Amino acid sequence: MIETLLLVLPLMLSPGPANLVTFALAARFGFSPILPFLLGIALVYIVVAIVLGAVTNRLTEQYSDITDYIRVFGGLFIIYLGVKLLRRKSRNTVAKAPSMWNGVVLQLLNPKYPPVVLSVFANSQNQNTVLTATILSIVGVAGLVIYAAVGVFMHHKVKMDRQLRVVDCVFGVLLCLTGLWLLVEPISILAFNNAT
Repeated sequence: MIETLLLVLPLMLSPGPANLVTFALAARFGFSPILPFLLGIALVYIVVAIVLGAVTNRLTEQYSDITDYIRVFGGLFIIYLGVKLLRRKSRNTVAKAPSMWNGVVLQLLNPKYPPVVLSVFANSQNQNTVLTATILSIVGVAGLVIYAAVGVFMHHKVKMDRQLRVVDCVFGVLLCLTGLWLLVEPISILAFNNAT
């Protein structure tokens, strides 16, 4: 269990798409308005971890190309989120916060999470699937709360319209770069497979 926790901590606490979006949303809206969004992400953490844990070997043997396509689609979705943040016209902090459904969709299209889950289960084959999924989910939710807490700090410190524009631009660029980084490997794999 300790080995699994040590493997999961850096993977789930790194600044991936869910954590970056959580930070940006908490900086804009505060903590309580984004709770439904965080719940949506947490639900996907739990379900995906259990499902992928139960079928890890079959997925890697039978559907290796499908995971690359999912990663490409997820990377494109994250770039879309970044561009949307960069192009935002209104800086009104009382705008509507994202819903639980938005959190579910974001996490379902998060190309970072399935490979993380697969690698954790591949390295924790002797562990109970439910226990490993629980560790993944708890650490993932803890990461979201940490990023949200830092975002809430920014929410209280950053009130001027110009400063909010800078925050939007920084996180828009970070999301676009994350999406591009996530696209490089699966696109090169798919291009190589199609060429041969």
